[in-house]
Amino acid sequence: MPDDTTLVSLADVARLAGVTRPAVSNWRRRHKDFPVPVRETDAAALFTLADIRAWLTAHGKELVRPSLRDEIAAALNTVRADIGVGKVVELCLQVLASYVTEGRREPAPAVAGAAPVVSLLPRLVDTHGEVAVCEALIAEATAREQRVYWRATPPGVADLVLAFAGDLSGAVHDPHCGIGTLLLAVAGSGSAVRLTGDCEDKTEHRIATLRLMIHGVDVDVRRAEDPPGPVADVVLTASDTSWTESAELLDRTVRALRPGGRGFHVSPHSLLVHRKDQARRKHFVRQGVVEAVIELPHDLYGGGFEHTALWLLRPPGEATVPDVLLVDARRATGTDGRVDQRDLDDLVRACRSWQETGDLPDRFPATAVPRESLLDGECWLDVASWRDDVDLPEALTRYDGARVRLDRTATTLAAAVPRELVASTAPRRPVHELIAAGEVELIRGVRLDGERTEEITNRRGDVLISVGRGRVEAHAVTRGGALVLLPDHCLRLRKPSMARARTIAAQLSAGQDALRYADVRDLLLRWPSDEECERVVAALDHLAEVRREAAEVAKAAEALTTRTLEALAAGAAPIIDPRTVDG
Repeated sequence: MPDDTTLVSLADVARLAGVTRPAVSNWRRRHKDFPVPVRETDAAALFTLADIRAWLTAHGKELVRPSLRDEIAAALNTVRADIGVGKVVELCLQVLASYVTEGRREPAPAVAGAAPVVSLLPRLVDTHGEVAVCEALIAEATAREQRVYWRATPPGVADLVLAFAGDLSGAVHDPHCGIGTLLLAVAGSGSAVRLTGDCEDKTEHRIATLRLMIHGVDVDVRRAEDPPGPVADVVLTASDTSWTESAELLDRTVRALRPGGRGFHVSPHSLLVHRKDQARRKHFVRQGVVEAVIELPHDLYGGGFEHTALWLLRPPGEATVPDVLLVDARRATGTDGRVDQRDLDDLVRACRSWQETGDLPDRFPATAVPRESLLDGECWLDVASWRDDVDLPEALTRYDGARVRLDRTATTLAAAVPRELVASTAPRRPVHELIAAGEVELIRGVRLDGERTEEITNRRGDVLISVGRGRVEAHAVTRGGALVLLPDHCLRLRKPSMARARTIAAQLSAGQDALRYADVRDLLLRWPSDEECERVVAALDHLAEVRREAAEVAKAAEALTTRTLEALAAGAAPIIDPRTVDG
């Protein structure tokens, strides 16, 4: 737990209390004894953790254990504006690096006094380890000062690049590595490679070097004013860049490729269409280095950053196909800066299939443009500029294929839906009655009020219940060993049974209102026979398959929509009502 002098914002209080930010604002308005802020600006009010803890306890509200990120965020609230969060985080990374290289756990007094977060490092490292603390510091600083202090590749973008890169071997190089996120992702993939990186900015170079040192990753990161020439079998880069320098960075990626190498470069979308970059685009296409360009969803980098695109590159003259594949994946689904895994898998599979067979992707708008056609015109590399090139017969053929796929998947889904449900004969009983009968034991989560209490860990076959977010949420524990923390509770069966645990969790997750049932003991459960529990589990597994089939139908419907629009653009006329057509 943070110490009592830690300053917390209203958002921090919401996380600590397990409620929403507006709920805390309501507390502050409605309760005259709500703590007075010790520091207040137009942007935020800061309170001491001791005052908040005392108020929550006095009003009977639970204090949830803060995460590592919460503790760091609260400590960084004390950093003066003239110092800056970024500089303090860099100082913390220096201390963490000394822990790794020198084995020290206590920073020097002069360093510890620089900021409360530095003083917390020994305890945080003992609890979470140097790597976790390092990543939490960087994540918090990036969220607060995005593209101000350093440029960072979001983890979701790094995963996307690695998915397209596939199996890695030999020398892997990032010519614009920022703070090393992509290099760390490669190191964490388990590939036996030799890693190098270039970094022009001196601050980013220091952060990357410290970060890689803390992770124990052997990477040669150098300050590079000029590209070093062909150095790697695989070159990949995805640092957050501005469109004013994107063409130069793409050139740096190409120049770093050895013969036979592969390149993967994320750039702003503007590089595909901006007139000022037309000569550069033609230069890359003429060289034969551009194999494919995939337009990516908006805001993968957060902070309102524009659309981006992923370039698949080869060394000059080594492109394996005469055309350039263009794919518009801007409608791919995803959350938190990540493309949905199914969409990502489909994109990777489609691009590799095109390289091997020449078949275009069917889920996303795509076209293959001859290099000569690109060089004859403006050399635009977005799909929209070339969609009219699809002739009507080909568009209709693709439409028919998409329609057949939708029919097939919809039929499979209809067959998978359970035909009927029958009423259970088991009566509904409150949890307290089951406890009294010795069928279950209710284990309350650990309440964290500043002092450690007995640690309660869950077991396989327990039912973990959470009532802290306005609804009851429950699931059966499959592994066990995790600490049970408030607002969670745990139901432990007298006779452990995964089938019964899953049956109970399904009942509790079926819409019971946590605000209505303030006490877990009052929740109502059916206690069916073992045989009925097995049937419920079989039905749940079957419904999981239905969900997978439904996802396939959604994908097929999206592909049909794409092909319909493509056919309309090529000159097709839709038949609104088939009954009006003769024959």
